[in-house]
Amino acid sequence: MIVDLSDKVVIVTGAASGIGAAIAQCAADSDVGALVLTDRDPDGCARVRVNGINLGWVATEGEHHM
Repeated sequence: MIVDLSDKVVIVTGAASGIGAAIAQCAADSDVGALVLTDRDPDGCARVRVNGINLGWVATEGEHHM
C-alpha cells in the first residue's frame, strides 16, 4: 500500500532510538510535508537524515541544539 504523505505532518515521539528511530527514518525517506521528531535525547534525533542530509536542528525540553 502506497500512501501519499506529501501534504501531511508526521510527528514521531521517541525518535532517537528503537522503533521510533525506524519510523522517523522511514518518514524522512518519504515525501512528507513536514517532519517533527521528539525525544529526550536530542543527539539521537539529530542522527535522522532527510534525503541524505542531517537535520542538524533539534528542540527538546526548551533547549535548542545544532
